[in-house]
Amino acid sequence: MKKLFFTFSFLMFVFFGFTQSNCTISISGMHCAAGCGSKVENGLKSVEGIQSVDVDFDKKEAFVVFDENQISEADIVKSVKKIGFKAAVNKIKEDEK
Repeated sequence: MKKLFFTFSFLMFVFFGFTQSNCTISISGMHCAAGCGSKVENGLKSVEGIQSVDVDFDKKEAFVVFDENQISEADIVKSVKKIGFKAAVNKIKEDEK
């Protein structure tokens, strides 16, 4: 799956001139899957530079695909906070890659 993502990212950069990246955001304060999860997902999808969002209510996380030339991980965290939830970027340790 990662290989497919990186191949897709490269092709997007070559053909459309943007650099696609992704991150996982930890979100606290979500109490209901339908309301809170949808609120985060729809709120982030409306932010310029974000291509896709997948919220996992059980893990209290959002997987975000974005154009790093338009928005940063820190900006994504700020956007989640504006929506009304606490958020932080999950960092992957080298041995987990």
